[in-house]
Amino acid sequence: MKHKIKKFLTAIGLLILHLAAFEAIIYAFLPILRWYMSSRPIWGVDFFLTVNLANVLRENFTILPYKFWNYGWFGGWPQFTYPFLTIYMTAIFARFWDLVISAQMVAMTFSAIFILGCYFLFWRISKNIIVAAVL
Repeated sequence: MKHKIKKFLTAIGLLILHLAAFEAIIYAFLPILRWYMSSRPIWGVDFFLTVNLANVLRENFTILPYKFWNYGWFGGWPQFTYPFLTIYMTAIFARFWDLVISAQMVAMTFSAIFILGCYFLFWRISKNIIVAAVL
């Protein structure tokens, strides 16, 4: 019984430490997020293409069987895959917000997911929350 209680308390303590590390990481990421959301023109090479493809998906493909059809196959240029997930996410968010704002939100959301994924990778390798949060 004592072993189960100790294991439970260790899990709760790890959860609290991970949440504190998340807060520190997001707090460090916040100035970059604010700068990116307020900068005009938007920085990034693929931003124009992302907004254009999301606009095409948002305006033209609203019926379910045709929603996932790859329109680039007949566009005159070779494309062998579907558009990236970010374009679909931008098209979904563009139904609720402005197209440019939704593309910025998707870019920052995936950046935050990447940073938190790196945190978990470094924690898994080092088994130290402080080292993982700093890296």
